[in-house]
Amino acid sequence: MVFHEGVEEVAFRAAERGERAMARLEGFGARPGERIQLVVTDHVDLSNGFARASPYPRIIIWARPPVEGPGAIPFDDWLELVVTHEVVHILHLELTGPLGRAGRLLLGRAPLAWPNFPAFALPTWAVEGVAVHSESAGTDGGRMHGARFDAILRARVLAGEGERIDQVMGSSPVFPGGERPYAWGGPFFHHLAETEGEDAVGDFFRRQARRINPLRLNATAREAFGRPLDALHATWIAELERDARELEEVVRSRALAPAPELLTAGARVGLYPVFRPGDGAMAWVRSDGRTEASVVLRGAGGEGDRAEDRVLGPLHMASPLSWGADGSLWTAQPEYVDRYRIRSDLWRFAPDGGRHQVTRGLRVAMADAHPEGGLLAAVLEEAGSHRLVLISEEGDLVRTLAEADPGVHWAHPRWSPDGTRLALTRWTAGGNWAVAIVEVTPQEGAAGAGRTPAEPVIRIVSEGRAPVHGTAWMPDGMHVVWSSERSGVANLYVGTAGADGFPASGIRQLSDLVTAGVFPTVAPDGRHVLFSLLTADGWELARLPLGEAETRAVAGPGGFTPLPLAPRHHAHGGEGDPAAGAMADGHLGRLEGEVRPWSPISTLRPRHWLPAAQAAGTLGGARVLAPTLGFESWAADAVDRNRWDLRVDFPLGGPGRRWEGAASWAWAGLGNPVLGASVGQRWDALSRVQAPGSPAAADGASPFLYLASRERSAGVSASLLRPRFRSSHRALLDLSGIRQEIQVLEEGGSLSNRAALARPVREFVQLGATLARTTARSHAFHPSPQQGSQVTLRLRARQETGLPDSLRGVAGRDASLADAVLSLRSFHSLGDRGIAASGGAPPVLALRGAAGAAEGPGAGAATLRVGGGGGGGGGPLGATWDRIPGVFQVRGYEAGTRGGDRAWGAGAELRVPLAIVHRGAGVLPVHADRIAGSLWGDAAGVAGTVGGASALGEGESAGRTLASMGAEIAVVHSLLFQSQALLRVGVAVPLQGMHLSGVAGGGAGETSWKRPGASVYAAMGWSF
Repeated sequence: MVFHEGVEEVAFRAAERGERAMARLEGFGARPGERIQLVVTDHVDLSNGFARASPYPRIIIWARPPVEGPGAIPFDDWLELVVTHEVVHILHLELTGPLGRAGRLLLGRAPLAWPNFPAFALPTWAVEGVAVHSESAGTDGGRMHGARFDAILRARVLAGEGERIDQVMGSSPVFPGGERPYAWGGPFFHHLAETEGEDAVGDFFRRQARRINPLRLNATAREAFGRPLDALHATWIAELERDARELEEVVRSRALAPAPELLTAGARVGLYPVFRPGDGAMAWVRSDGRTEASVVLRGAGGEGDRAEDRVLGPLHMASPLSWGADGSLWTAQPEYVDRYRIRSDLWRFAPDGGRHQVTRGLRVAMADAHPEGGLLAAVLEEAGSHRLVLISEEGDLVRTLAEADPGVHWAHPRWSPDGTRLALTRWTAGGNWAVAIVEVTPQEGAAGAGRTPAEPVIRIVSEGRAPVHGTAWMPDGMHVVWSSERSGVANLYVGTAGADGFPASGIRQLSDLVTAGVFPTVAPDGRHVLFSLLTADGWELARLPLGEAETRAVAGPGGFTPLPLAPRHHAHGGEGDPAAGAMADGHLGRLEGEVRPWSPISTLRPRHWLPAAQAAGTLGGARVLAPTLGFESWAADAVDRNRWDLRVDFPLGGPGRRWEGAASWAWAGLGNPVLGASVGQRWDALSRVQAPGSPAAADGASPFLYLASRERSAGVSASLLRPRFRSSHRALLDLSGIRQEIQVLEEGGSLSNRAALARPVREFVQLGATLARTTARSHAFHPSPQQGSQVTLRLRARQETGLPDSLRGVAGRDASLADAVLSLRSFHSLGDRGIAASGGAPPVLALRGAAGAAEGPGAGAATLRVGGGGGGGGGPLGATWDRIPGVFQVRGYEAGTRGGDRAWGAGAELRVPLAIVHRGAGVLPVHADRIAGSLWGDAAGVAGTVGGASALGEGESAGRTLASMGAEIAVVHSLLFQSQALLRVGVAVPLQGMHLSGVAGGGAGETSWKRPGASVYAAMGWSF
């Protein structure tokens, strides 16, 4: 177990949960052959956990408990839930068969999906699905005990969007987006466990791990369940739709509440509506996946449409909003405070539209402004807990209302209209969620009834095991509205805030929804309650009527007697009143152990190796360098402070001179910068030259000799990074020494005695610097960056050492040079007209420019090269597979077509999303998600000392400028259940002719023009 200062108690509790999870999961998966490394950290104000199987089993836990957002998870204890989930991953990933065990015996814990770690070859839907099921089956909490996933699936199937197995196995921004593996996988494997049995589910994963062909998922399912996986999934989807239709009909027939009125369309994530005091204008959060997540302002009462919405400013993450007395909007937003840490802080949107970060490092999870101004109630993050406080509008701590307690978490504070009470969500150990009213004395020094300001009166309006999603006050200050999952569906409720305790009969239910409604807010006139309603495409804003003011004054806010408590919200599935879960008294349980300074040594030892090979080096069809065979390995410690990489290649056959290798070390002990050191040796086949006395001698010697270089290098580097949510700055400094030896070889690689070089050995010292800044941002539905810019400046100075003074500065003898290359890229979204109807995203205009210059005796025609990026090759129909494009790319021409010591480049692309496909091929590991098209134009040129071989023939001179245009089709896809990638296929048409001199058929001094033909190419990723 590894932890940093300040989280020792949390870490020891997490370790205790891990040991209990290992015991509870006996029989599932396989135990690693070494201890699991558990890393507990509180460096980010986000909630998550991670598991890694190679090169050693490691679990990382972020200590922050999640009690906010529309997906609040039922849990008795956050550490129990997250540690159990990650332990399931470790035990699952450890599964393998005889072939995998042989692979691990031979290669160690190499990160090979097949056969070493066959679970790596499963779709994320299966890996996360079984973990979600197991976290719920093995604890009193977990996502399968909540209503969120049920609501998502009901919304989708009722809209005819129940996803087939080829869709759930893929990746797509189509709702629920990144939650797809969890929302569809967890309930499916939970269903299989209920219908087929836990043993059958475990047997499925064990059989799949042993299977020689990992693509035969249906065959594995037949063996474990008696039916193929796609058939099981289709049957389950049909059952989901049947159950959803039945619930929809029940809700319609009992007619307990009016149907909600939708106020938005295409919001995708439309959350946290709040009304501005005075005019009743509504602010809310929108993150539609097509434009930037933003705070949006709409007219009084939420009336209007998207065309009338006013964007007040961008957000890093959706978070509750609060209006200040002066018309400002307050919210909490995460932001980097350094290279590694993310802290949530208080931000203010001024009435004039400016956006300002008020606090830095205060860890404000959420806040609500006092109705009279000057003060905010805030929930502050602590290590594994929360603290309830009052802060000033300048971010200064005024008063603590509730100290941090690992058994109590607070969320969603809302001031009463008179500013004397707070309505909040309170979670307590054992999985109890409450709507709590906290009385706040008017002044910090006031104390009534023998109590101090630090001990406020807390009244409970409602309490149970069902998660609560937000609170709001009625304008009368007597009633509180909230969202709860108590009926099995997240519905809206209202209760009286003035009594200590409140009988169930006194709570009224305001909505009867089929999906879910969260984060209510009441209109200033009290006639409507607005909230976020879950639809098939995400969260939209909706409203329900509350009646006229006269009726409310006499009969209260309306509603009906609450529906019965759902069985899932009784502890252990029992009946009767809700009770605390098993962790009510056990949440402080911890392991006892010795604390000692951390050492990385145990995790840095070699644990695996992978074979590595290189093809023979050839020139003109002759083998010059032997092929190589070798190995590579790497290791990083448990906290990624140290990492080493090693590769060794040895020659196969020939004279055995091609020994290659590289070793590097990176150390992050300073935080920023990260320091590195490296050494290496590599061989390159350079060129073919005429042998002295050619043609070939009588003894049959080749008329050619071959030049090859052996380059040895050693260097150090420092990498600085300043990340932000909307930008990033990077600087890289490197210093290296290089020794280059040029050898003259015969065909086959032996040293030649027919020629010698005057200076075969050259030594250099090189200093480089790269500075980069980016604000480029992309959104879920667009495959390209949509906004922002990127600027990169690369500087290099190379000095040849060991030269006699007579050769210094002599071109061709002294290879010293200095060069600089500046690259600019910008992305411009062309509006959002029609995107809600089409399901697409706005077109993007992408622009780029570059300029470079080199000085010194070593600068010349080969220093800066233009061309490449796709096309211009000699394959069928001119087709090529594009390598990484260069800074001065011109598609349709070969890389390095022209060169010089001055170069420039420019390009423009119009990228248009064409279709959302979201389709696969059954259970095969292929999925196509989106299709986009682009029209582009490229141009580049060289100046100064110019040279290079054109695509039309070696040694022919060409014009200094190249230009081309073309079109591309791009497909966002995933193969072998891996992360998404973009495949680009295009046609390039050169526009600039190649100025040829001395062409066959031309007389002395004559020139003619010839232009290469169109060519087809393919590449991964955008050209820039």
